[in-house]
Amino acid sequence: MQSLLSHAFHHGRGQDHHERAIRAHFGAALADKAAGGEADTPETLFILFTNRSGSNLLAELLAASGQVNLAAEDLNQTSVIARSRAAGHATFEAYLRACRARQAGGRFAIKAALPQYDFLARTGLLDRVFPRRRLLVTERRDKIAQAVSWSIASQTLAYRSSDRPQAEAHYDAEAIRSFAHHAATLHRDLPFYLALRGEAWCQVIYEDLVDERAATLARVAAFLGWPPLAAEESRLTLRRQSGPLNAAFRERFLAEARASDGFA
Repeated sequence: MQSLLSHAFHHGRGQDHHERAIRAHFGAALADKAAGGEADTPETLFILFTNRSGSNLLAELLAASGQVNLAAEDLNQTSVIARSRAAGHATFEAYLRACRARQAGGRFAIKAALPQYDFLARTGLLDRVFPRRRLLVTERRDKIAQAVSWSIASQTLAYRSSDRPQAEAHYDAEAIRSFAHHAATLHRDLPFYLALRGEAWCQVIYEDLVDERAATLARVAAFLGWPPLAAEESRLTLRRQSGPLNAAFRERFLAEARASDGFA
């Protein structure tokens, strides 16, 4: 049966582009031939996200506490293929195990877009490589602001505050509408999907992480069973990217949407 999460994300259009590229690279060799589990697998922390939902901020705050490595997007197809070629990984599983070696203090953190997590689950590699796992899910209350940020970043390619914009961003109402719909649909269906999998998870709202950071990190630490998450300020590098352009695009989109729906 097709995954509910995949169906919700792709609307019947097939596999996620990361999955397609990874399957094309490894062919049938996704898993190692030998049986999977080791006794000393690290506790894995998955940060599940939709784009522009605060996952980079959360990852940096967790790493700055010194209790876990900096979670990266190791499941992006460009990273998987380039690093597998460089290291000679014959299977996707071998690549995942190599990523896991970056653990700190017996814990390994990794970021995963929701379809990427579902890909691991459907291949059996989630349970095989990451049997001891906890899940944090970043979400943004303001889906329109999220979609505006997503639209801008997809044009400028400046996904982090340290990235130099490669192009000028232009207002794109259709992209904003599409991005907002994707994020809203995924977060609507995610609780049911994780419940079917029997996964425990903790929601981290971006707006709370910005405005009520201490309380939010205390709740995350309690869920994980970790000591208090006191981030060392000197290790924090990210800066807020939204500015007047984001606000202008958001207000324009909302005005146009209200006018087209007869709410002006």
